[in-house]
Formats: sequence, C-alpha cells, structure tokens
Amino acid sequence: MDTMKFIKKYAGKDFKNIGLILLSTAMYVAVILINPLILQFTIDHIAGDLEINSRFSVLFSKAFGGLEWITQNLWIIAVVVVLLSFVSGFSLFIRNRASGKIAEETVETLRNKLFDHLQKLPFSYHVDVRTGDLIQRSTSDVEQINRFITNQFRELVYALLMIF
Repeated sequence: MDTMKFIKKYAGKDFKNIGLILLSTAMYVAVILINPLILQFTIDHIAGDLEINSRFSVLFSKAFGGLEWITQNLWIIAVVVVLLSFVSGFSLFIRNRASGKIAEETVETLRNKLFDHLQKLPFSYHVDVRTGDLIQRSTSDVEQINRFITNQFRELVYALLMIF
C-alpha cells in the first residue's frame, strides 16, 4: 500500500488536530521570523542612528508610539521579545500535543486491526511462525509508524511553512 494512502486512511481522519498542527506551526514560524526583525530594529534604529526605511520598522515603531517613545522606554522591546518567546513555546506545545494525539489514535487503531488480523489467521500459521518474531514485528512496525506521525509529519509541515 502506498505510504500516503496508508497515512491518510489511518491518521487523516482527525481534522481538528491536523488543523491545530497547521495553525500552531504557522504561528511558530511567524514568531521565529519576527524575532530577528525586532532585534534588527533595535540595533539599527535605537542603538544606531539609521533612518527607518523598511516596512516592518515603520509598522513596529507606529504600533508602539513612535521611535522616540520606544527609545525612552526600551523595556517595551524586552517585553515584546519575551511575549514572542511565550507564544513560540505555546505554539510548539500545541503542535506537539496535537501530533501526539494523532499518533496515539492511529497506533491504537493499527494495533486493534493487527490483533484482529492475527486472531483470524489459521492455527497452522501460528504453529509455523515463531512467537517472538511475530511480537517483535508487530510492535516495532507500529512503533515506527508512531514515530513517523509524531516527528516527521510535523517537521514536514514546519519545513513547508518555512519555505512558503
């Protein structure tokens, strides 16, 4: 069976958690892309005397009362950076929790289907196959799928959003 069809069949039913993964990853990507811009703004326009010429710098300075006010109240920059760090951590928490839920539900379904399949096999099959091999293959294969859904899927979404 094709890998993507397999994943869609077992993990693609939980649209709420897939949406949470997409939304929280997008929020995380936005925050990690804004942080360097804030530091650039601070270094170029507050510590240095460069003119404000980028669109982000203009919007940022207007949002917080102008360049002079931000220069007099530098703590605003620190608060913004700390808040962005909190948003970044929270979005990672949501992303990891949602991908964990998808993975666990998928693994539960797979284990139940596998158990049902093994129960329906003829007795002669169980006589010929070594029990340890059967258990090892059952647990390791399902665990590989769990790791893929938990780690690789969310990293794929992250990479695609970073490229976008």
